[in-house]
Amino acid sequence: MPGLGFRLFGWGRLPAELRTAMEIEGMRVCIEGARAWVTLRDFRGKRRYASRRKRTATAGVAVSERRLAVVLGRRLLINVPLTDPRLEHFELSTSGERFTLAFDAGTVSDVATGRVEVAVRTPQAAEILHWIEAGR
Repeated sequence: MPGLGFRLFGWGRLPAELRTAMEIEGMRVCIEGARAWVTLRDFRGKRRYASRRKRTATAGVAVSERRLAVVLGRRLLINVPLTDPRLEHFELSTSGERFTLAFDAGTVSDVATGRVEVAVRTPQAAEILHWIEAGR
């Protein structure tokens, strides 16, 4: 169930243009306002660094026939086609009601390095993984 930050501020909501584009592409799964945990390890980015940091966030995950999108708070973290070779470097897994996506920050950003792990709590975790695997 979406929290107060989602209802008041739109945290974890897909941008309207992206959501429309993904609906045209054939939206398979769309979760918005889900609770998530973000872990940064040996992370170096613009004005940010962390040897190890873990925090909670509100997330949105959407999978269409062509694309994977992940939103943390109000920031679009990942927006890649399912056929993109970078997606093969992502570690995807599920455990109960948790969908986990881990990757090297350098695969999605030119200015960041280190490991990023996003764990989203949702009853549709297995469905997310299924549609990503099917789209590859």
